[in-house]
Amino acid sequence: MFRKFQRLAGRIRNSPTALTAFSGYAAMFSIMLAGVFSVPLALRFLSNEEFGLWNVIGQSLGYLLLIDFGVSWSASRMLIGPLRDGNSRELDSWWTVLVSVLVIQGLLIVGLGFAGRDFFLSFFDISPELLPEAHLLWSGMILVNAIQFPFRAYTGILYCQDRWYVMHLTSILSSWLNLVVFAALLYAGYRMSAYLVASSLSIACNSILWFLSVRRSGLRLSFRPQLFDHGKLVALFRFSSGMFLLAMAAQITFMSQSIIIGKVLGLGAVAAFVVSSKSFTVVLQLARRAFDAFSPRWMQLFVGNDRETVCRQWQGVMSWLLPATLAGALGILIFNRSFSVLYGGASNHVSRLFDLLLATGLLVQVVIFSTAFTFHLSARIRGWCLAGIGDALLQVSLGVILTRWYGSCGLLAGALLGPALVSLPFLFLRAPAELGMSRSAMFGGVAKQLVVSLLVLGSCYALLVLVPQSSGGWWPSSLEILLGGGVCLACLLWLLRLRNLHQGLKQIEA
Repeated sequence: MFRKFQRLAGRIRNSPTALTAFSGYAAMFSIMLAGVFSVPLALRFLSNEEFGLWNVIGQSLGYLLLIDFGVSWSASRMLIGPLRDGNSRELDSWWTVLVSVLVIQGLLIVGLGFAGRDFFLSFFDISPELLPEAHLLWSGMILVNAIQFPFRAYTGILYCQDRWYVMHLTSILSSWLNLVVFAALLYAGYRMSAYLVASSLSIACNSILWFLSVRRSGLRLSFRPQLFDHGKLVALFRFSSGMFLLAMAAQITFMSQSIIIGKVLGLGAVAAFVVSSKSFTVVLQLARRAFDAFSPRWMQLFVGNDRETVCRQWQGVMSWLLPATLAGALGILIFNRSFSVLYGGASNHVSRLFDLLLATGLLVQVVIFSTAFTFHLSARIRGWCLAGIGDALLQVSLGVILTRWYGSCGLLAGALLGPALVSLPFLFLRAPAELGMSRSAMFGGVAKQLVVSLLVLGSCYALLVLVPQSSGGWWPSSLEILLGGGVCLACLLWLLRLRNLHQGLKQIEA
């Protein structure tokens, strides 16, 4: 048994894809756990007003950091070609363009942050004794984040090197460093400044580790102003603007849901919606991180014109990702009632129909996410960007209309109709060409698994609705336990027979 564990650990250690997947999950749970500890600490040592100020400034900085405009996320696609070819002059030219843009963006953040500081803080009723701390916290966080901007270019190098696991490991280390320093300073009586110092050390830790990781790989990058190319600047922003708009469309869709519920149904309905949809967010993150682990390797293969391997490995991943997503969707359908009651009280579970729509939405989102990556590989993202924006606008419009008629379930129905009418047809028509595949080869197996999954979800929903159940509080009913046990047994049998994941990892290692 111990030798098997050693062999498994060795296989994971020697596979960048497996390392990225495992470190990604570790980072996600680590950040969540650190957050669980940090909030009670802050509430213990800070007043309610200080705690509110701490949260408001931290969240508001996220909007100002959108000045990045998707550049740091686009760095990998711009750098991977010259990095793979070993063209040092072309690599230095792209590096000069990226660093120049990120430095200018950092300066813009400083200028806008300091110019708008008083305007921003005037929105909140901050007591006079807290104003000096508010100014210090805002100004300090602006400076620290602006200084980090040029270092973001190193994340693109790590992605190109298929060492994205370094990003996850540094985020684990920095999150716990942040928590330890934050707690120590709070105990020492530093109050609001504890957040600034802890965040500064955390950001500095990330930046230094990114630099050292790239340096240790043997790669030497030079900033050479004479190699600045305006054509590369245009190409960078053409791609990064699409990435930015896609992210904004997703953000608008997500943020508008609570606003629509609050406006149409009242603020009291927002809590039930947020609590009942929490499980969807967690399961979607688990599925996306599993798929993300393969993306750096596929980008290398795509740029190397080995699309056949990308297609083969993608089909192998989808053969186990969709069944795994179905298991998660069934978990939402069966146990979301218990989870919602336990998490937020009996009044905060919407309905079984809500759970069914949530589970269906999970399947649809995973299919979209795991297919749209083809546009990122090919760097032809304009069409997908327009489709994403159209999808988002349709979701919001239908969400407003259907929420008035059917409540929270209507909002989820609108969130399903948008992809069904825009994103899925666009992907069906355009995505296969990006990989050089036929539509039947790319979507034949996916469509069959999706239809089967929807039939299974529908059957379980009919049982849960039609069969009388008795359950006190959050504890699952006997039928829920029976269905959950059946799902676990099916997953166990599936895992015992599954060899696609193991074969896929072997192909990647080869």
